[in-house]
Amino acid sequence: MAASNLVVRLATAAIGAAVVVPLVFVVPAPGFFLLVAFATAACAWELCAMASPDHLLARAVAALGAGVVCAEIYFPTDRPLVLPLTIVAIVVVQGALHLARAQPIETAARRFGAAALSTSYAACTLPFVALFHRPPLGARWVLLVLVATWFADSGAYFTGRAIGKTKLAPKISPGKTVEGAVGGLVAAIGGSILVRTLLLPGQLPLVDAAVVGILGGILGPLGDLVESLLKRSFGAKDSGKLLPGHGGMLDRVDALLFVAPAAWAWLSIRGVI
Repeated sequence: MAASNLVVRLATAAIGAAVVVPLVFVVPAPGFFLLVAFATAACAWELCAMASPDHLLARAVAALGAGVVCAEIYFPTDRPLVLPLTIVAIVVVQGALHLARAQPIETAARRFGAAALSTSYAACTLPFVALFHRPPLGARWVLLVLVATWFADSGAYFTGRAIGKTKLAPKISPGKTVEGAVGGLVAAIGGSILVRTLLLPGQLPLVDAAVVGILGGILGPLGDLVESLLKRSFGAKDSGKLLPGHGGMLDRVDALLFVAPAAWAWLSIRGVI
């Protein structure tokens, strides 16, 4: 990466952290949910746009559907079939839209598949960030998940630049290395334990903090690689142009999509939350 691009990346990351962390602690739960819902809709829009850049209606349906699914996860009802039926309805609508615009027929399946996937890809995962924020948990739990994800990314990046030699997935993300992945894992565990020690000493057992770090160090890079695979299959460098040096919203939360629900599942099974 060129020095100028590195400066842009670091500046954007610093500004992003300076904005996101205060928002996590200042914005009340309903407002934070709206922020997460917006990010979820943006991710769905970007993923659908990569496959169907000229199909505005399909992108709008994907974004709107993602927002609805996000709300249904955050505000559960006593009717368990509502959520799956909503997802089915979105798939049916997307099918009809792509049937109406089937040309070119050779790429119809890919465009329809991406449109159908775009809703559930973010909408069934990112809302868990909002669930961590909702009382009786709160901002400190969100920070735990964010730190596990961010430290994994930053640790992998700087370790890879310093000593990285063995390519992790050269055909998907040439810059990633095995050494970087190990450095990211160590950083994620350390970051999670640090948050636990400073902010959650009586609420989060040390072993569970370490497991959240492990999830961040393993599933974070996996989420990043999956999004890179999607982008390469669509011939896109970035999912969008929302953030200078970082691409779109999906480029920023791709790792979080995998880490947040996994952390929620682990802590729920353990009875911590």
